[in-house]
Amino acid sequence: MISAETRADVRKESLSLDAGYAKVDRLLRELESIAPELTNWHGGITTPDQDYVNFRDKTTMLERVQARIDAFKAQFPALPNADGFGLRLSSNSEKKRRPGLFELAYEPARGVVALDIHQPDVAFEERATTVVARALAAIAKLEDVQYAFVDVRDRVPDRPRPTTYRLSYATFPHRKAVGWMNFVPSAVTADQLPTAAELVPVPGKGTVIVAVGEAFSLTNKTHIKQANIVEMELADLDLLPVVDPSLR
Repeated sequence: MISAETRADVRKESLSLDAGYAKVDRLLRELESIAPELTNWHGGITTPDQDYVNFRDKTTMLERVQARIDAFKAQFPALPNADGFGLRLSSNSEKKRRPGLFELAYEPARGVVALDIHQPDVAFEERATTVVARALAAIAKLEDVQYAFVDVRDRVPDRPRPTTYRLSYATFPHRKAVGWMNFVPSAVTADQLPTAAELVPVPGKGTVIVAVGEAFSLTNKTHIKQANIVEMELADLDLLPVVDPSLR
């Protein structure tokens, strides 16, 4: 597996610098409780000649965020929420991606929170599914998530370049995907989803649905089939959102 890529659709909101920083800080602390080695969050690059800023350097980090907002507003003055808080962070400042690297894109003004984990199967071995599921649950716990799923990017022998579950194997072209796991803002029971490997309640928010209970591989036909079946069961429950009604 090259990466596990969480994409969460969240309620759009234009946050102030302090409010946005506080929300990201809470999320990072939740992630650090899952993987204690995540102690070196960096980001704030707005021009090619800049160095990374440590997230805990709040003053400098927010100066960089404001510079990013100003540049975005100048380029897209008519875009709604152009002045909203947005921040991208990595769990280390090395140029080379290493197994276990977390990359966070926190963009509430666009209605997106994204978290990529590089080679979680290598970094966390048998804990990979648990770590990724807990990270997804942390986002769902702290944000107003309308839907989220964990896509998998991997190399497949019969394809010339890496692909993802969503791009190549998802059941429905007109609906959201499940992939390795997903989150729905509803309580779901094992009777409703008998194929799912695990259901993780997020109190007051909904359910993380783990389709495959081990590191997901795009070369494993059993994994693909199980994710497809979970998607069909969720569609029958009307819990898999339609993104293109014209393809119904």
